[in-house]
Amino acid sequence: MSGILITNVTNKDKEPVDYYNNKEFKKFGISDGFSTLVPMYKELLKEVLGNRVEEFFQDLALSVTETKLILVVFEREIKKLLEERDASKIDGFARREIFGTEYFLDLKLNPNSDRTINNMYQIYLIAEECLKENKPMYVSID
Repeated sequence: MSGILITNVTNKDKEPVDYYNNKEFKKFGISDGFSTLVPMYKELLKEVLGNRVEEFFQDLALSVTETKLILVVFEREIKKLLEERDASKIDGFARREIFGTEYFLDLKLNPNSDRTINNMYQIYLIAEECLKENKPMYVSID
C-alpha cells in the first residue's frame, strides 16, 4: 500500500491516540487503499521533492524554500479546480473560505472535485501555518 502524510509536526515519534486527538497537529493523509488520487498528489509533490517522491521516508522536514513551493503548487491547482468547477451542479453543504472567497463544497463521495479542493486547501493551510510560525512542514511517503 502506498500513502502520503503531510503534517505540521513529526508523526513517527508520537502515539496514535495523542497524535490524532491533538487539534494543534494539522495533518493530511491519503493512501491508495482508500483513494485513487495518490499518484496525482505524488506528481504535485514531485514538483517540490523531485524523484524523492518515489522513495520511502518518514517525517521528512521540508526547507522553507520547499514549503513555499508547496504553497505555489497547491494554490495553482486549487485555483484551476475552482475555475473548472460548475457550482450549479453541486449541492454544497460545507462552507469553506478559500483565498478570501466563500464556497459551499459537496464533500460527499460524489464524482466532483470538491473533496480534492478541500484536501488541497488543507495542505495549503498546513504550509502557510508552518511558514508563519517558522517551523518545518513534514512529509511521509510509504
